[in-house]
Amino acid sequence: MSKIVITGATGFIGSNLIRVLLQFGHEVIAIVRDEKKIPVEFINYSKFQYFGCELSNVSKLKSSIFENTDVLYHLAWDGASGNKRSSVSLQLDNIKNSIEVYRFAIDKNIKKFVSIGTIAENFTETKDISLIKTRNFIYPLSKKYLQGILLNFSNSEPISTIWCTLCGVYGESDTTDNIVNKTIINLLNNETPKFGPATQWFDFVHINDCIKALYLIGMNHNTSNHYYIGSGNPRKLRFYLEIIKQKINPDVVMQYGYYEDDGVHYKKEWFNINNLVADFNFKPEIDFTDGIERILHSRKTR
Repeated sequence: MSKIVITGATGFIGSNLIRVLLQFGHEVIAIVRDEKKIPVEFINYSKFQYFGCELSNVSKLKSSIFENTDVLYHLAWDGASGNKRSSVSLQLDNIKNSIEVYRFAIDKNIKKFVSIGTIAENFTETKDISLIKTRNFIYPLSKKYLQGILLNFSNSEPISTIWCTLCGVYGESDTTDNIVNKTIINLLNNETPKFGPATQWFDFVHINDCIKALYLIGMNHNTSNHYYIGSGNPRKLRFYLEIIKQKINPDVVMQYGYYEDDGVHYKKEWFNINNLVADFNFKPEIDFTDGIERILHSRKTR
């Protein structure tokens, strides 16, 4: 079995990844900022350990337990959703902290470093970036900058560095204010959801499928240093919103075009999972309709 270190262990993706790793018998070491947020179920596993530490001080973790770890999943990132995405100082701190974690991985002879980004990074490689009107774009700009630094460092370091680009990860235990959660809450409260045009290409992947992909990437040989994790079947954003509507309140009239177009128009070809399929025969198992039904069921049983 493998030994894995995880930052961002108490977040939506991190906690679900830990749960799967422990179920498969791997040894998991979590680096956390707030130890009180660690689920009790993890502490009950003999193969789970944690260290409380700010990532800016991660180099001060001197325990030999980190030596020769198989994988470090770097998932911690403050301000990945909501208005904090527009905070320049916060996003710069995230970059600096991430580099400290990477240096820590090199110092501890960790074999593989897996980090995550966002689909909006792709805009940095196109002229369309000049059309984007939202200040929340500071977040993907910061992710793209970090990606470039890590992949450049990896050229001269004996560590396998993998970047995973994500889009709309959603699921039962998600408490962020993403568009799926916002729309569900609006409809359950008999409020009219308001959107921009919602005509851009988009993709959602259920948390279970996202974790499955991250697990495969971390536990196996990679032919690529960059994977997009998604459903393999992107649709126009309005398609997904209408599914949520049909499952909760089919009679509501959604207000499309209420907000100005922010210029964030993803290209269909960005949602390509071909290298995931080629390397691991990856196949998502939960389609969006099933995923929404799971969320609604979980809300009823709380």
